[in-house]
Amino acid sequence: MVKGLRRKLGPLPAGLTIKNEDLLRRFDDPRLLRSLIALPDRLWREASREPAGSGRAFLLFQNAIAIDLLIHAPLRMHNLSALAYDRHLHWTQGAGKPVLLVLGAEETKNKEKIDLELPAVLGDRLWKFRNSIAPAVIGSKPENVFVTWGGTPRGQAALALAITNTVRRRLGVRLTPHQFRHLAAKIYLDQNPGGFELVRQLLGHKNLKTTIGAYAGINTRRAGRAHARLLMQIREQEFAPTRRRTGKRNVMD
Repeated sequence: MVKGLRRKLGPLPAGLTIKNEDLLRRFDDPRLLRSLIALPDRLWREASREPAGSGRAFLLFQNAIAIDLLIHAPLRMHNLSALAYDRHLHWTQGAGKPVLLVLGAEETKNKEKIDLELPAVLGDRLWKFRNSIAPAVIGSKPENVFVTWGGTPRGQAALALAITNTVRRRLGVRLTPHQFRHLAAKIYLDQNPGGFELVRQLLGHKNLKTTIGAYAGINTRRAGRAHARLLMQIREQEFAPTRRRTGKRNVMD
């Protein structure tokens, strides 16, 4: 019945909402983007200065890991909050090397398997949190990446709120966990106009049409900027000989 009513309403509008477009425009500022990418490092250093076993540090370490994961692997929130060490993270090359993050097709919204390589720095932090940081607080190695002081899995809503509030307090911008997915698409398409297939794989979309429909606007703006730069280069080449000739006449005068 619900599906029948949905069909009568016609297709949903393509592209991002105005709110999400406004948010992504803020990240046209390279300083803000750099600050976001550096935020996990800042949080980790701050937590490392706290006394061993500190409850505040325990949460800061988790916030650093959560934001770093969303930057490198923009998962949907239900997948992020449910990450488990033995099930989803695989150090196939050993400690100190990149770690594989694997989600089975049965775990994702679009029934698409996710298999991503995370950088060694993030892998080291995940390893250290499980093997030394968390046990100092909860008394044992956690099974889940995100846990409470009692060692139980941290709730999805609580983790999402912690991520959003941390970014807002540190950077002055409201960025939800889901909006990290839009930001990931923007970052890649800004540098690679037309690179929808990689974005599709990164976000786990079932088909390319979904990706193009959502992010064509980002791609169009980038293409427009590239075209404007090309026109400026042609214009400068056109007038360069005239300026040189004018300069020579001035010297002779």
